[in-house]
Amino acid sequence: MDMQCSWMGITLSSPLVLASLTLFSKPNIEQHTAFFRKCIHAGAGAIILPSVNPVHPGASNWFVKAMPVDNGLSSRQPMAFTVLGPTSNIASTSYVISLIRTLRKQGVTTPILASVANVGSTEDFLRAIRILDCEDIQGFELNFSCPNVLSAEAAPLRPSADLLGKVRQLASRKPITIKLSPNYDFSPLLNELTDEIQGFTLSNANSGLLPPLLNSSTGSFSPFPSTQTWSPTGVYGPHERLLTFHTLYQFMTLQAAAHKRFSVSSVGGYVNPEHAVQALLLGANTVQLSSAILWKGIGSFESFHKFMGDYVQNHGYSNVASLSGSALPFIVPSADEAVSSESSATIMQVGDNCRKCSPCQCCNRMCYAITQDLSGTAPRINPALCSGCGWCKSQCPQGAIYPITTNIQK
Repeated sequence: MDMQCSWMGITLSSPLVLASLTLFSKPNIEQHTAFFRKCIHAGAGAIILPSVNPVHPGASNWFVKAMPVDNGLSSRQPMAFTVLGPTSNIASTSYVISLIRTLRKQGVTTPILASVANVGSTEDFLRAIRILDCEDIQGFELNFSCPNVLSAEAAPLRPSADLLGKVRQLASRKPITIKLSPNYDFSPLLNELTDEIQGFTLSNANSGLLPPLLNSSTGSFSPFPSTQTWSPTGVYGPHERLLTFHTLYQFMTLQAAAHKRFSVSSVGGYVNPEHAVQALLLGANTVQLSSAILWKGIGSFESFHKFMGDYVQNHGYSNVASLSGSALPFIVPSADEAVSSESSATIMQVGDNCRKCSPCQCCNRMCYAITQDLSGTAPRINPALCSGCGWCKSQCPQGAIYPITTNIQK
């Protein structure tokens, strides 16, 4: 299956892009470039380099502390991870330049995009763009979405048509995408933009506060070891996937976004191959893998490729690119409208093998649709109230409840 697609005018061999990963701990060029090459070999259509810190263009020893977040069900299966404190020690400009040059010397021809974090002053930011533009890269991703960005020199930069216009003048007409947080209001910026940028990356980490630690032996309530105080920080991982989908949908349904035809890359919590196809169906042109790599490894590119190829072939699409936005016409903006337009659905029904348990265990499971009038009688399911979720089926010890299709208006 041919996976070729176009993103901001760049031809990619695949819509799967390696997201900008900043969580390498004290890496070196050899290890880092080897990692990129493995991702390319596995099927990455493009590489986005770690976001550079414009304030410290020459520093080389960098690392970011992070910790897994318990999902509340099993400490062995974290649902996310959080970054400790401001990411002031992220990659330097000189380090990223070394990555670019080493990859090119090793014969890598895959498109490479540089990422620049909104750290420091406008002059710092623009200087990093100017320096990186001289390198063999195909575009820029401007990172305005990292919740951990703090700088002693200046407040984090905010995207504006004026700032992006200055970047456009320095970027030699290379395509530019800007990465924005899930809670960003796109409308004002969209109305200001003309041709400063070519794409949006939606979205990135969500801000959140980890709860106080209860069992600390040091007297600190901070969830981070050896840290007395803590604050809201970036929380990344699979838990934010629904927020990513919603952000993508909100953007795609804005008239200004549709009129100006921006390329869209979606990132945030995608772990399984199904998630990538769903993002494309909701309007994304490319899908960036970050959570999938951290949770399941580089082999995710291969498994995602296979699933996407099978989906395209089995559902009659001409190619992967034609998936983009296919699901949008079927989404209604209101839950009330969705309910009123539903003409048939699955509901649950009590079978003849019901043993009339006294009392019925299924009637005590927080569902208004199933009731038992008298002890020793079979329960009844009200079709007007039943959503067909199947919760009662999973609870019935006798397996006496099963789904049926009905044409009753719900």
